[in-house]
Amino acid sequence: MRTLPIPYPLIEHMDDRTLVSCLLKKLEKETDQFWYGMYHLLFKKLQSIYHPDSTNEVELTDSIYLHVMEPRPPKDTSRLQDYQFQCRLPWWMKVVSVHFCISKYKKRRLVYCFGTYEDLHGDEKTESVAVDISREDFEKIVGMMKNERYRDLIRHHYLENLDHDETAAKMGESMSSYYRTHERAKKQLRETYMKEMGY
Repeated sequence: MRTLPIPYPLIEHMDDRTLVSCLLKKLEKETDQFWYGMYHLLFKKLQSIYHPDSTNEVELTDSIYLHVMEPRPPKDTSRLQDYQFQCRLPWWMKVVSVHFCISKYKKRRLVYCFGTYEDLHGDEKTESVAVDISREDFEKIVGMMKNERYRDLIRHHYLENLDHDETAAKMGESMSSYYRTHERAKKQLRETYMKEMGY
C-alpha cells in the first residue's frame, strides 16, 4: 500500500488550464498526482471534519473524484468540464469539495470564508478565510444583508448547495454577470458578518 500523499512533480508547476486539460484527458500519472498528491491534504482535512469514523484514507477522495468528473444531465458534461476559470483551480476545488461534503453528510455546521487567507499551496492571496459557523447563525447573517438579490444568491449557493451554474440559472444571469454579482454578494456578506461580530 502506497504512502499518501504521493509526490506530484509532473503537475506542481502547471497552470490551471494545462492541469484541467490533463485531468479531462484522464492522463494516468497526472490524474493520480492531482487526486492523491496535490489535493490529498485538503481531502484528508475534510474527511476528518465530515466523515471522521471512516478508516479508508481515500474514500472521500474517490467520492469527490466521481462528483467532479462524472457527466451530468442535461448537457452530459462533468463539473470539471463546466469549470470556467473565473477563479483559481485550488479555490474552485475547495468550494466544490466542501459543498459535496455538506450535501453528502448533512452536517449542520458550515465552513464559510471571510477576510484573507493563503491558498492550499501557500503561494497566493485570495479573498477568503474559513470560519466555522452554525447554519442557524449563518442564516441570521444572510438575513441581515441589505440587498435582496445578494441574499438570494448566498442562500442558493451556500445553503441550498447549488453549484455556480445552477445558481446562475436560478438567478437568470449569464455566468459572467453571475460571477460579478457573486463577488459583490460575498463582499456584503463579509461586511455584515464583521459588523455583527463587532469588528
